[in-house]
Amino acid sequence: MALLPFFQSLKRMLLLQPLLLPLLAAPLLSAASADRAASMATPIPELSPYIAAAARSAQVPVYLDAAHSERIASLSAGEEYPVLSFESGQGKLQLLGGKTGYVDLAAVTVRPLKRYVLGWNAFGDRVTFLAQNRVSADLNAVSPRWFFLDSDKAPLTSAPDAAYVAASHRQGQEVWPLFGNRFDSDLTNAFLRSAEQRKQAVSTIRSALLQTKADGINVDFENIQPDNKALFVAFIGELASALHPYGMKVTVDVTRTNPDPYWSGSLDREALGKVADFLILMGYDEHYEGAPTAGSTSSLPWIREGVRLLLKEVPAQKVILGVPFYTRDWSTSAAGSVVSEYLSAKDAAALVSRLGLGRTWDAGAEQNKVRYTASGVVHQIWLEDTASMKRRTALIPQYALRGSAAWYMGEETPDLWPAFAKLVPAKPLASAPAYADLTGHWARDSVLALAQRRVIAGTGAGRFEPERSVTRAEFAALLSRLYLGGSPLASGAAGRFRDVPIGSWYAGSAALLSGLGVLSGYPGGTFRPEAAITREEMAAMISRLMDRTAVLPPLSSGRQDALLQPFADGGTLAWSRQAVARALDLGIVKGRTADFFSASSFTTRAEAAVMLERLQGWLEAQPGYELAYPG
Repeated sequence: MALLPFFQSLKRMLLLQPLLLPLLAAPLLSAASADRAASMATPIPELSPYIAAAARSAQVPVYLDAAHSERIASLSAGEEYPVLSFESGQGKLQLLGGKTGYVDLAAVTVRPLKRYVLGWNAFGDRVTFLAQNRVSADLNAVSPRWFFLDSDKAPLTSAPDAAYVAASHRQGQEVWPLFGNRFDSDLTNAFLRSAEQRKQAVSTIRSALLQTKADGINVDFENIQPDNKALFVAFIGELASALHPYGMKVTVDVTRTNPDPYWSGSLDREALGKVADFLILMGYDEHYEGAPTAGSTSSLPWIREGVRLLLKEVPAQKVILGVPFYTRDWSTSAAGSVVSEYLSAKDAAALVSRLGLGRTWDAGAEQNKVRYTASGVVHQIWLEDTASMKRRTALIPQYALRGSAAWYMGEETPDLWPAFAKLVPAKPLASAPAYADLTGHWARDSVLALAQRRVIAGTGAGRFEPERSVTRAEFAALLSRLYLGGSPLASGAAGRFRDVPIGSWYAGSAALLSGLGVLSGYPGGTFRPEAAITREEMAAMISRLMDRTAVLPPLSSGRQDALLQPFADGGTLAWSRQAVARALDLGIVKGRTADFFSASSFTTRAEAAVMLERLQGWLEAQPGYELAYPG
């Protein structure tokens, strides 16, 4: 590794002041830095961050507000909730029942969670399904219908497809095959009451999932007899016990709460939420086939209230919102009788275009609606279009939900998919880019690994420029991308730094990392985004992020001395001493040479890549890490 000129390091050391805040001043770079920063800011899409906090110990207090005016709850060790925002060393949590509360970040660990955009494959063959699943880069989970209860082939039919799973994995999609009950309450009753049939079903499903390398199961039991409520929970628990040791997920479809004892009352949502990984709220069929009145398949007020009802019983990070890719064409006869016909979203759009129908806004449903007359019969359709879908997917960050699930693939119009953007981590590139100036370079493998993960990019013209220094804005962006699997939203991001313009490409990263306590600033509330970052500043940020992520044992003074003793400049470390020692201890950061750490030297792009790849390995080894993609 090439050393920076000695006079530059000396100048740097002479400028140090002992009482400055931990992140120290650095010379401003040229205007070209802005262009370089911009190029580093665009390799992956923006992402709405999804982070959860878990109590480090028992009886962690949760307060009504940031001022701690009232203690409203206590968290047990490991109890986890989504973080809505970070402020003043605290996290605002989304609790049960729509309540929120504040917790000190020092009392919790935090981890990024993976949101899901799932699509069900309902009708077709493998070729059809795989074509459907290529429609959007945001689709990161799919569910083909593999298993069904069957009275003739008790307890179930099974149609696993290893080739489908392999192809889906190559597209960065998890596979959660569906297990359905055919809506047959008697068949379901017989199955749930037979311990032997349940055991056989669990064994068959586990074997099929292991054989095909699938990632979990989606249980779609509907129209269950009310007295089967506890048995259904027991069965889901049996599935979870069988699949969790293999890292596979158990997801359960649940209807929106309603008065029907079979379609709703038979579901113990709170208990299911404790044994399953996710509950998928089927946010449709408000007005169903045979309904006495015409109306929307899923009006926004109806599903919004459905989300609120479910969140009274199930933590938000376990709830996935089901959305319809279909609607119904309602016809009302002259006598006033109402009937409806299923209509896919794409067929509805084609009908609107063919007939030249004008949309009208239904303020009550918060959807567009069309009306036409055919053969003397009045027809009405509440449309599932971009206006509707954007409002549905907006509920996901609003209520800190885990993602969306679309029923079903192939029924949508292409313009619906942008509504799902910015929800899921970016998928890796199919292959790493090539950089001519990395041939034979010691950091080549790390750079290419991060480039393929879309964390870092080149500087243009097929070059990486590994010896260039990294600005504070650039490193904040790199660190947050690595941590989240995407660039945190910049639009509207307002942090504590007065020199970070709202909407700038690094604003989301600066706001996130400062909120987590990973990034500090300078006196006067500035960030100095174009200043080069030093090696000790980089080590401090990495160390703080690790400390936020896991319960790490304290480093004794003796251990710190032992870690820093080999370096001639180890004794000069002051504010960064413990953080640098921690990063050294965990093998993330190393000296620039065997006997010189070069704390005040600027970090190069090569060094940043190598240390961030080591951090990636450490993060992946932590319990509960889930941002890795299959395949």
